Amino acid sequence: MNKRVMICEDISMVSKAVSEIILSIGSDHKPASLTCGVRRMMTLALAGGSTPKYIYHQLVAEHAELLKARQDDLDAEDVEAYGPEFLYSHILFGDERCVSPDSERSNFRLARDELLNPLSFPSEQVHRIHGEAQDPAEAASDYESTIHHTFASIWEMQFRIQSVLEPEGSSHQLKPDPDEWERFDLILLGMGTDGHTASLFPGSSALDEKIKWVVATEQPETGEKRITMTLPCLNRARMVVFTICGEEKAEMVRRLIEPACGEEPIPASLVCPENGEIIYVLDRAASSKLAMSYQ
Repeated sequence: MNKRVMICEDISMVSKAVSEIILSIGSDHKPASLTCGVRRMMTLALAGGSTPKYIYHQLVAEHAELLKARQDDLDAEDVEAYGPEFLYSHILFGDERCVSPDSERSNFRLARDELLNPLSFPSEQVHRIHGEAQDPAEAASDYESTIHHTFASIWEMQFRIQSVLEPEGSSHQLKPDPDEWERFDLILLGMGTDGHTASLFPGSSALDEKIKWVVATEQPETGEKRITMTLPCLNRARMVVFTICGEEKAEMVRRLIEPACGEEPIPASLVCPENGEIIYVLDRAASSKLAMSYQ
């Protein structure tokens, strides 16, 4: 696992840094690139909490600038065909509260109102958790099936394209290996003041899950029902980006990045993507208790 720490001055710079990471990955997954039989649609899992709102605003602003620049060089049809790259993604969610999708507490609503609708994001590429379902465990199972189906649909299309472009038996043909293609390209996560991430709280049995990718759980203090991705899912990602801001999280950031010998791990520290990369993007306040120097 490759690990990197980025320290930014404030939440505005944090949002810009994370936006650049998202767009850089998205540029490698444009449909136009499928003609070479290599590139495919990106899979991105969004986080909950308050920080994502700033990232969403940054993405919307950068897309507006990108489209304006491209309109100077391309006609109307080409502008739609060539960008922006982020629209060529399947959007999923790392966790959700068991509330209506129109609730102010819904992670989906925040993404819909602040990111997806402003970008006219294709609805068929957005896969929300049905937190309003009467049975959270059943909704969790359904969402795990949605994740697998999304991966399968992306790669089925990829296999079809390559079967046309490459002769049968070619060494360049993709092989249907679930261990490789059932992985998120990018998962965005935050961290609470108690060290939780997604809806994986300290002491929760969800932390012990070894097989299921999505489970029902609850917030330990309020009893609020939640649905969350688990470590077996998170740790398969190609890249995980933590976005953490605020002085009130500085101690947990230290335990996350520079844990003391023998210190009990916090839930966020259990996210260690196998054969992947993890990036911690912090504002200066959140990094204030780190001893080492980072960029």
